[in-house]
Amino acid sequence: MKKLSCALVIMLASLTQVSAQDYGNTSYLGIKAGVNISTLNLTDNVPDGWSNGWLVSPVGGFFGNLPVAKRLSFQLEALYGGWGGVIKKGNSLAETEQRTYYASIPVMLKFHPSEKFKILLGGEWDIMMSAKATDKTTGAEVKNKDNLRGDDFGLTGGLEFWPAYNWVIGARYIYGLTEVTKFNPQSQNQSVQVTLGYRFGKKAVPVVAAPVPVVVDTDGDGIADPADKCPTVPGVAKYDGCPVPDTDKDGINDDNDKCPTVPGLAKYNGCPIPDTDGDGINDEEDKCPTVAGLARYQGCPIPDTDGDGVNDEEDRCPDVPGVVENKGCPKIDFQASDVTFQSGKSVLLPAGKKELDVLAELLKKNPNVKVSLEGHTDNTGTDKVNDPLSAKRAEAAKTYLVSKGIEADRMETAGFGSKVPVADNKTAEGKKLNRRVEVKIL
Repeated sequence: MKKLSCALVIMLASLTQVSAQDYGNTSYLGIKAGVNISTLNLTDNVPDGWSNGWLVSPVGGFFGNLPVAKRLSFQLEALYGGWGGVIKKGNSLAETEQRTYYASIPVMLKFHPSEKFKILLGGEWDIMMSAKATDKTTGAEVKNKDNLRGDDFGLTGGLEFWPAYNWVIGARYIYGLTEVTKFNPQSQNQSVQVTLGYRFGKKAVPVVAAPVPVVVDTDGDGIADPADKCPTVPGVAKYDGCPVPDTDKDGINDDNDKCPTVPGLAKYNGCPIPDTDGDGINDEEDKCPTVAGLARYQGCPIPDTDGDGVNDEEDRCPDVPGVVENKGCPKIDFQASDVTFQSGKSVLLPAGKKELDVLAELLKKNPNVKVSLEGHTDNTGTDKVNDPLSAKRAEAAKTYLVSKGIEADRMETAGFGSKVPVADNKTAEGKKLNRRVEVKIL
């Protein structure tokens, strides 16, 4: 036994040595079909004269190869097939044909002595799917799976012959280790399996290395002349042997140029002078480089001299803080309802003149301001009367302001009659508030 073990170790070592020869040991899947020539070997409590005979049953399934070394691999299979045997009962003519059908999972080491011949050694697990016993004398059949064990473990070994790359003829012996019958006499599965298999895929075409040509590198840049687009000028592989280009001709090569297609300056890594705020004025000429502005203000926004939130170009009072609704001018402390007139007329009363004096002082302090004087009435009378009356009252207010030194072209007038009330015309107080002259800055 020790000699046999040593011989097996030596054989395995020799078979797993790496060699340049192709032993066909690659990963693959395949299908196979064939026959099981099986018997039930009577092992215990065998009556005198009893013996066993052989049965032939179909088998088929899948197989796969998984290389672990040059000459060594695992072969895994998944099969379905018939087993069993004939039990002869003494000197009588009585015979029972016991057939079983198993799903089998063989796991074997495969040794590759050559491309065409393989040696298989391993184990097998067989799971019983169905069984029946047939009395060959009477022809009676009985399903008897419950009288047999559900699975079997066995040892197996065999050979493969590969007449062509995709085709294989296999033969292996399977020796069951389990007593498969629950009744006497006890028995074990034994089988010779012969199959024809087909593996999927095509044989890889060996790659023949081309002879190494003599390398000529005229400019000594490490790139052979046949692959060098500038063979007489040292360059880099990235540019096929040519020097690093300068696409925009700004004196900064493309590898160091952050804007390789636009001429620029070295201080900006090859890019043009930046325009950080995107206002069309480059940062070197822009006094407000981070805030968008206008060229007439050297890249800064339109100024707001008085800081009232209204820029100078829109501010009618750019040097005096004001409010947006008055276009940058101060809020007018002016009570429109205090500009009073004689009832039904456009004659200013003293109180009304006093209120217009306030407006005159504001206009004198802000000579650039123009205003609109808008006359309004209460709802006493009709529009035919009120509309011209409101216009006349606005004109009366303008005439008074002109008398106070305000240029006439700085004032516009309009009359709205009773159409724009600011209070309820049902009360005397409301009517008073609606009889007014409003001022709006233009």
